[in-house]
Amino acid sequence: MMVLGTGIDVDVLCRAGVETADGLATCTEGDNRNIMAALIAKKHFKVETVVARIYDPARAAMYRDFGVITVCPTTVGAHQMANALLQEPYRKLPYERHDVEVIEFAVTAALAGRTVDDVTLLGKTRVSVVVRNDVSLIPTGDLRLEAGDKVVAIVAPDAEAEFRKTIAPALAAR
Repeated sequence: MMVLGTGIDVDVLCRAGVETADGLATCTEGDNRNIMAALIAKKHFKVETVVARIYDPARAAMYRDFGVITVCPTTVGAHQMANALLQEPYRKLPYERHDVEVIEFAVTAALAGRTVDDVTLLGKTRVSVVVRNDVSLIPTGDLRLEAGDKVVAIVAPDAEAEFRKTIAPALAAR
């Protein structure tokens, strides 16, 4: 179904079925329109899950405080471009929270043979995915890493330097 109209107009939202919607995504070119439509859906119509595309990173963080999930293409794009330029074996993946980092690194020959538990800092890091031969594995602590594996880990920001030292002392100096 397609409804033509302005997304901040209550009548248009009603014609689109917002009153019975499980979720709503706002994707116009304007941050103000997106957040207004999102807040109308969230506060007035009590839509449980609302996602707004917000280009301004500072606004995106602020609107999350209102209970609206935000996606900031500016932040995501900047991370992807930096990662593409740097092509490092260790990189931060796009994630719009400041209390954790999502890190991806390539397992070097020096790290091969160590287990997931060996590279985990209890309460500070968690290896969540190991990609081996193009297959994603949800690892147990005893999984042995192999050269060429890609590892995705969740890391507390204050533990990032220590984590770098754990996985590769040469990376810690960067």
